[in-house]
Amino acid sequence: SQAGLATLTRIREFVAEEGVAALESVWGRSPAGSRPGALWRLFLLAHHVEKRSDVIGALVERGAADLQTVEPVIAAVREPIDASRVSEVVDEILEWAFTGRLGDAAKRGAALARIVSAGLLQWPSEPGDAHQTALSALHWEELARVLEKYARREKSV
Repeated sequence: SQAGLATLTRIREFVAEEGVAALESVWGRSPAGSRPGALWRLFLLAHHVEKRSDVIGALVERGAADLQTVEPVIAAVREPIDASRVSEVVDEILEWAFTGRLGDAAKRGAALARIVSAGLLQWPSEPGDAHQTALSALHWEELARVLEKYARREKSV
């Protein structure tokens, strides 16, 4: 809907002006299973992709190649995701979230987060960095788990 896209534009402008921490202060403490909680997590995913699109693209390539699941197709819908489409896919996910398809957006966001997590586990790291890389992979997997839980809840309503 046009109203939903207008809202998304206003929120993106707010985040551009005030920073993602300002949005976190509004939605960040919301329960994971709530609409604001799901929206916050989708914006957090988008923020990470925007901030490090080069690295996220490489992680998506590695993760998609490593996973033997449907996540690469779920994330991108039409065809498996690759590094060149990550930002486009995130934009579509946010648009879905604000045009009446939040459950579907959460499912796609979960798939993308799971791909990034798998990519991190395949990322070559220095011996001293292995612990931090594993923690980052767990962070992305937790994001995937929470978004998937919200998507399942939406589907059952």
